[in-house]
Amino acid sequence: MTERESYRHVTGRSQYVDDLPVPEHCLFAAVVSSPIANGTLLAIDSQQAKLQPGVVSVISAIDIPGDNQIGEIVPDEQLLAEKQLRFIGKPVALVLAETPSQARHGASCVTLSYEVTEPILDARTAYRAGSTFGEPRCFQKGDTASVFKDAPWIVEGDVDTHAQEHLYFETQAALAIPSDDNRIKLFCASQSPSAVQKFTARVLGLAMNAVEVEVPRLGGAFGGKEEQAKPWALMAALGAHISRRPVKLVLNRQEDMRWTGKRHPYSAHYRLAADKQGHLLAYEVRFLQDGGAVADLSTAILERTLFHATNAYAIPNVTVNALSCRTHHPSNTAFRGFGAPQAIFALESAIDHLAHTMKMHRWKIQHKNLLTPGYTFDYGMTVKTDALQQCWQRLWDDKCLAQRFSDIETENKTAARYKKALALTPLCFGISFTATHLNQASVNVNIYTDGSIGLAISAVEMGQGVTEKMRVIAARVFTLSIDKIRVDYTNSSKTANMPPTAASVGGDLSGMALMHACENLKNRLLHFAAQRLNTSYENTLLKEGVFTDAETSTSLIAWDTLINTAYLERISLSEQCFYATPDLYFDRVKEQGKPFSYHVYGVSAIECTLDSLLGVYKIDHIDVVYDLGESLDPVIDQGQMEGGLVQGVGYATMEEIAWDDNGTLLTDSFATYKIPDLLHSPEISVEFISSKSNPNGPFSAKAIGEPPFLLGLGTYFAVTDAIRSYTGEASINYQLPISPERVLLALYPDFQTEPAVDPL
Repeated sequence: MTERESYRHVTGRSQYVDDLPVPEHCLFAAVVSSPIANGTLLAIDSQQAKLQPGVVSVISAIDIPGDNQIGEIVPDEQLLAEKQLRFIGKPVALVLAETPSQARHGASCVTLSYEVTEPILDARTAYRAGSTFGEPRCFQKGDTASVFKDAPWIVEGDVDTHAQEHLYFETQAALAIPSDDNRIKLFCASQSPSAVQKFTARVLGLAMNAVEVEVPRLGGAFGGKEEQAKPWALMAALGAHISRRPVKLVLNRQEDMRWTGKRHPYSAHYRLAADKQGHLLAYEVRFLQDGGAVADLSTAILERTLFHATNAYAIPNVTVNALSCRTHHPSNTAFRGFGAPQAIFALESAIDHLAHTMKMHRWKIQHKNLLTPGYTFDYGMTVKTDALQQCWQRLWDDKCLAQRFSDIETENKTAARYKKALALTPLCFGISFTATHLNQASVNVNIYTDGSIGLAISAVEMGQGVTEKMRVIAARVFTLSIDKIRVDYTNSSKTANMPPTAASVGGDLSGMALMHACENLKNRLLHFAAQRLNTSYENTLLKEGVFTDAETSTSLIAWDTLINTAYLERISLSEQCFYATPDLYFDRVKEQGKPFSYHVYGVSAIECTLDSLLGVYKIDHIDVVYDLGESLDPVIDQGQMEGGLVQGVGYATMEEIAWDDNGTLLTDSFATYKIPDLLHSPEISVEFISSKSNPNGPFSAKAIGEPPFLLGLGTYFAVTDAIRSYTGEASINYQLPISPERVLLALYPDFQTEPAVDPL
């Protein structure tokens, strides 16, 4: 019996890279990293390190046999620094030793000589210094300039969104094992096995077919292992290739937090125009993204920000400008939502500003401007469903929101200390990789002679339940018990040229390929069963593990029996299938096209209670209605929704990254970086609806990986509304997170010590 992945997780039996048996003669690697945020490397003195007990070798850039370049989109990232030190934590050398402690001690004995240059540590400073990645991007619709000349209501302001730590349970880890003929096998914690394979081959000067990458599963990722698992895996491979011994590299928690990138901080400036009734007329916004020291995925993330700049609203005139800036933080990277949270928070802040300027309820402006069928986004796609309207109305009616808003307003008038507030957040989120070529996947299905089934898929299991959903798909097609089906570990030799498991499409891409593969196998078996039953293919059925003649209903062959017979008759019991999402394209000159397979929609209502004396608050309830299509596994989808919401609440309220003036991360442990725990998590009520069939999702399922995070952003506006109920002041500094410290300063502004926002 093959048990559910989640059962192994909760019982502690799931194995991750660090749990794999250590091979004989294995070496352990420790990284020597840059202690400065910006400067020039002059020399590496490793003599003392090489004399330490257990140290076998010290590897630097000059030892790399291939290309010391690992940038995916922009070739601006060296595996080991040669001259430029661009952030604190940049790998400079690798120490190999017989034990982990000996390796770390050896690394501490390596001396670096360098010249220090003043670092750039925020996007606005980088922009003024001309320190940027790529070219500015602009999405445009209508004529915003003309509207702003005559609009009756106009608001303008600045928004700052902050970094966020991924804080996955499993830190970055890799185990590399060399073999004959210069081959290398890598076990690593990566969302992108094929990218690790490609760059390992590049760095080692090998062909890709000499590198095998296997990912057992990930102990969380949230985007932090899409690009940023690559350097650690490559360093383990480099050590194994040079030493001809297995090499294991695992970061401890503090190293992982200090040396890896975060969610991108953004600085934005907006202008929003409306008519006297609150209908939005025009929106202008400019985003400056803090990309960190190297490009990583920053330009792709910036593009997603552009795509989601208008979120769930029909705005007739739009101008969105965006630019990625180079700073001297570790390169910021993919994170759940991939640039959309920063965009959506900016527009919701502008709507909040408009609502309080017009003295109108924010929800009324939101409702007046929701997307409707026929609206065309600034990038060219047209809304074809009223799913968002359905979600809003269902939430409004089922949760009695009109009455709740009225009750809160009445209660706040008499409550002296405790103030309540309720905030709504609508969502429209596009599903697909916006790099069109990534929207592809292949799978292999093998039926064994005992009737059991093995699946090799392109997606990586990282706690999102993709392996369980693949079992569900195969079980539905074959009408078998799910216990007969097992999903193999993701492996580059079993499924080649895999896209990253990201963008909420891992289940869609592998699921569609798997569904087609299983259907092909099923049809082949039905033809064979028809021969054995002496009936026609059209009259042959497979139901609950039995092949039946539909006309007589008496001629039966059990699944296991037919499979074994098919093998003896030399009928193929294997199928490989490839799927590419159809009809996707985008012209980056015209900034027009169809970048998404479909959109998902949802609305959240978040209620909080503020203690105005202490400056603390409690998130009481989160109610959500979400367009999920047809769920493959409601339990998994419920977990994804709840986990994403809580992560979004953490981003909005307490997860604060702090750096000193030299670029040193101050929040580098669980003691200094806080996330919501069970006591902080609110009551959550979720209703899934299906607005229409989804031809690009297996069995009409829709994505649920990233969107729930965005529905948690309304927490910020619930808390700020509660603050306003106490202070009577409408003005607010739109800056995440709305931590208890910031709440207290907003309640008692005479104690305000934070500097004013530096305008764009």
